[in-house]
Amino acid sequence: MIQKVIKSLSSDLIEVQKIINHETSQCHSKLLQEILDHTFHVKGKLLRPILHLACCHLIETKDKSSFHKIAAGLEILHTASLIHDDIIDNGELRRGIETVHKKWGLAEATLLGDWLLSKSFHIITHNNPNSCNTIMSQLTCELVEGQYLEIEYNQQSAQTLSYIESQYLKMIDLKTGSIFRAACNLAIVCHDSFTPKQIKSLNQYASDFGTLFQIVDDLIDFDGDSNYYGKTTGYDVINGLITLPVMNAIKYQEKNGQESSILNAFNQKNYNFLKSDLKTNVFATNAIETTISSIHQLKNKCFQNLECFNDNLGKNILEDLVSYTISRIPNSLTL
Repeated sequence: MIQKVIKSLSSDLIEVQKIINHETSQCHSKLLQEILDHTFHVKGKLLRPILHLACCHLIETKDKSSFHKIAAGLEILHTASLIHDDIIDNGELRRGIETVHKKWGLAEATLLGDWLLSKSFHIITHNNPNSCNTIMSQLTCELVEGQYLEIEYNQQSAQTLSYIESQYLKMIDLKTGSIFRAACNLAIVCHDSFTPKQIKSLNQYASDFGTLFQIVDDLIDFDGDSNYYGKTTGYDVINGLITLPVMNAIKYQEKNGQESSILNAFNQKNYNFLKSDLKTNVFATNAIETTISSIHQLKNKCFQNLECFNDNLGKNILEDLVSYTISRIPNSLTL
């Protein structure tokens, strides 16, 4: 399905990739260039650039050069966030290759993330500095705050179900939803044809899609194969992070009058239980079914948010991105 989307935007994405290649080869340090070549050797799914370009195709646009630059900047920004995420999570694989901090070290990886963030900011704000500056400043603050919420969430010594629910949703909105909203808003500020209703609908679509995307990612981390998905899975549990499928299992246990063995294990940092018994306990509840049901509810909301747009390439792509993301749920959880 993603190949269908990529094909429909092939001419746009060729231009985006040219910009990425050019911007990531403009440095004097041989070490930095070596690490950049490693990082961008395997291309990502380009979801953020695709989302931005899809928004551009919602409205007739003649000159798309500024949109191409912004799309490239978004992919570079996303890559910076992955570098920093891998440092914090101590991930070993990203896009099927060794992570930067594992191959070169923490200092080199941290500096790379900072360089990529600065580079993305320059590319995006150079086109339309007044409007784009505000969006980029807000986005970078939200991404960092979301990461802090995750650290705080992991370090909480005695978590309750109500605390977990409130923190989790805010955390994923800042960590994941923020960049999808920015992708939409950067298209909006560079085009004056969107109506107030369409602007509101696109922002809501981006937030709902961000939540859906992260929940699917949580399912992948919970029971996905690292080799298949090209990144280290299982780190949420190791890092003490309670994601939606685990949260739903805790709810099930507590609603059935049980003291939650899962919540106790997280609060007591019982890693033997979390590594050996967590999945069995989760599968003994209706947690996976409930989580997948939430994903489909979000899918419906995403589609509803697009009803104010005419049927065209942009709308089709935004719908396909939702369907593609759902298709990534591990088969072991849908059989």
